[in-house]
Amino acid sequence: MPITDRIRFNALEKDAVAQMARNLITDDCAIFLDTGTTTLSLARHLTGFKKLRLYTNSLMIAQAACQHFGVRVQMTPGNLRPIEQDLVGYDTLSYIQQFHFDMVFMGAAAIAAEYGFMDYEEDEARIRQALLKQTARSIMLADHSKCGKTGNVITAAFSSVNTLVTDQRPPANILAAAKRGDLEIIHG
Repeated sequence: MPITDRIRFNALEKDAVAQMARNLITDDCAIFLDTGTTTLSLARHLTGFKKLRLYTNSLMIAQAACQHFGVRVQMTPGNLRPIEQDLVGYDTLSYIQQFHFDMVFMGAAAIAAEYGFMDYEEDEARIRQALLKQTARSIMLADHSKCGKTGNVITAAFSSVNTLVTDQRPPANILAAAKRGDLEIIHG
């Protein structure tokens, strides 16, 4: 489903996640927001900053974030995927590997107790895996509908990510797996 259609699915929940995630960001830092509807919602909430540096591979996130005074937007290079309106591929990965980000905010297509964070597209998973190596704090953003689903690409174990921000308390099996992986969970 194209990102332009997915924006409407669970929009209020994604907005709640974005508002909680916004509170984690401090001014004068460098963050990366990867492609996704929840990270797009976060980009729309980036008001009140004076010197925030935002990096992204998403055209829609770049457009939303540049509307805010005090947010400097930098885009990755890469191959344009029209359905997601993002940039992926070797050039994107190579570019990401040149930087250290104070925080990265990533989406997930699915969250499974057995596998951790999952995706349906290999390009997205590879970008997220590269971002995990380039940051002091990794934050997954996902509304409750992602919990208990499985994708076909294993992106990251719970132990590889610092924080999950979600709108509801996750199911018991995911909470138990997250605890074993030392994953902090912030929920509504």
